Amino acid sequence: MSRSNALEFHLGDIDGQHERLFELQRSARLSLQNETDPARIRTELGGLRMYAKLHFDVEESFFSESGYPDAEVHRREHQVFLGQMDALIEDCGGDGQTVCARFDAAGVWLQRHILEQDMQYVEFLRLTGDHRDRLQAFGSHEEGVTKASARTP
Repeated sequence: MSRSNALEFHLGDIDGQHERLFELQRSARLSLQNETDPARIRTELGGLRMYAKLHFDVEESFFSESGYPDAEVHRREHQVFLGQMDALIEDCGGDGQTVCARFDAAGVWLQRHILEQDMQYVEFLRLTGDHRDRLQAFGSHEEGVTKASARTP
């Protein structure tokens, strides 16, 4: 699944983290299609899950700081995706078509989440005038997220 312009917020670090999520998603999808070793598939899926968790942690750390009113709804959305990834990692040795279909559904979820939930948060930051400080903070956290994702396969 590729990222469209509609998924860009023109906020460098946020867009960069989302792009990395899509890169890891594409890599994991190729692994699901081409790899026969469940351990290697788990590694790919685990890398995507780990990066998503790190990204979500960064986002969530700003919810409290910015007084974001929909923080709890957004956090629950993150938990849905992580739960989907955990189930996929556990089941990746099963029926390939079913696992691929569930993975694709998780990818659709990710795009919808960015378009809806993340966009609401970005709009909140823009409306409150709080986005400049948050973006600088995203930048300081981005280095840690990037280093962690470099360790993923």
